Amino acid sequence: MSNDLPPILLDNQSDEKRLSNFLNQAVFPYIQEIYIATGYFYLSGFGAIHPSLFTNPKVIDKSSDLIRMIISPKTDKITRDVLDNALSDENEKAKLIQSIIQDFENSLEETTLSSAEGLVNLLKSKTMSIRLFLNDFFHAKAYIAKVNHGGFARTFTIVGSSNFTLNGLSNNRELNMVQHDPIFFEKYKEWFMQLWDNETIPLDSTLLQVVEESIRKAKENQTAIVDAEVFLTPLQMLLYIVKYFLGILSDEDLQVNDQLVEFQRIGAENVMNKLEKLDGAIISDSVGLGKTFTAGEVIKRYIKNNKRVLVITPPNTVLEQWRETLKKYFGIVDGGLLTLYSQGKFSQLENSEVKEIFTKKIDLIVLDEAHRARNKESKLYHNLNSLHPHGERAKVLLLTATPYNNRISDLENLVRLCTTETKLTNAGLTPKSFSDMEEFSKKLFAGTPLSEIEKEEKYTKSKTLVKNILNAVMLLRMRTTIREKYGKITIAGKPLVFSSN
Repeated sequence: MSNDLPPILLDNQSDEKRLSNFLNQAVFPYIQEIYIATGYFYLSGFGAIHPSLFTNPKVIDKSSDLIRMIISPKTDKITRDVLDNALSDENEKAKLIQSIIQDFENSLEETTLSSAEGLVNLLKSKTMSIRLFLNDFFHAKAYIAKVNHGGFARTFTIVGSSNFTLNGLSNNRELNMVQHDPIFFEKYKEWFMQLWDNETIPLDSTLLQVVEESIRKAKENQTAIVDAEVFLTPLQMLLYIVKYFLGILSDEDLQVNDQLVEFQRIGAENVMNKLEKLDGAIISDSVGLGKTFTAGEVIKRYIKNNKRVLVITPPNTVLEQWRETLKKYFGIVDGGLLTLYSQGKFSQLENSEVKEIFTKKIDLIVLDEAHRARNKESKLYHNLNSLHPHGERAKVLLLTATPYNNRISDLENLVRLCTTETKLTNAGLTPKSFSDMEEFSKKLFAGTPLSEIEKEEKYTKSKTLVKNILNAVMLLRMRTTIREKYGKITIAGKPLVFSSN
């Protein structure tokens, strides 16, 4: 009897205790029905179980209603009031669910083409259905399954902390309990279906359109990876549309400004999302892609909402270029809500003078050529860290094309300058992975061959965790990518030409 089996604890700290491995080995190949509740749904999570799922005879036969999933429409970016207002009218609700926003860049873990096509097949055959929970922030994580293994029916009820993401299923330190007793299955299924029938709305058709468009673009570009600039998770798409319908993004913001080309405008939206979620962001676009213009659009949006902005630049010549750019292209003048400082002058400030600056609440700090602050022992780093008013942290935007010199600590120092360990942890990221990678760097500098280091499981895991943090914090695009995706670009009627250097 399955209810005689003891509970199992899964925390992702070994192959035997990895939730993704348990689902792949004991659940998805044999499911008769499964109900998934998750705060976050990313295609990376689907990719982690996609191969084993498609060995299931019921999936192969395209059985309907095999997988049901409820996801949350909210992150820290949106308040309860925003959703209540946006969804109070049926017409607005329909617009939110049916509209497709394309060519909009946001942070998204890479999704293989085969995984995306697998999801499309599941949704089209009705084998999988996804619904959106609307009433409040949906923070549940549960996997409620009935399986048939070798002719024997069993149940698994997994409740804990893992979202349906690659990190939640495989990488993060999580805690999930697996119960086998059918009583748990029935009770949790009843709880799930009550939400499904009464407090959710369908998301399948919208998700299908977005994923199919992403697949079309991927095949057109002859790549095995779904294009992150086209493909949005349903949550990202909904958040973007809600902002538009509530007027947070105006028509003027969405139009292509002759001075602010499309990839810069898209980059600014990406940065705004990072600032809202993590309180910090780093623009590391290649030289020549206009980091100043991308940051200028972010600054404009803050000042438009009566927020105070402090911009700290390299020596006075660069400061004057910033002053001219903000005035000429964004209509923002120094003084009032905008304050400009050179790094030299700012570094010379005493503690009392730094405190004097934040007596007027600062909402956004922008640091140009932020690689100059990589050394956390420097006065520049110290003064920047001292700028945050007690109990209320300013948002921090760093600009640098060279965030990394020769040590992992260079990246860690910049990340910790613009966000906090608490923010990273709450976003499902692992700040300690920097120190783990630093240890491997020391081994490399001491003469240990990279081929030997790469054999260590901890190295592979730490590398992935650091990459996840950088993907969450950084906007990094190369000139070759911009050429490929945006074709001919003009600014003020003149073509943008990149140097071959």
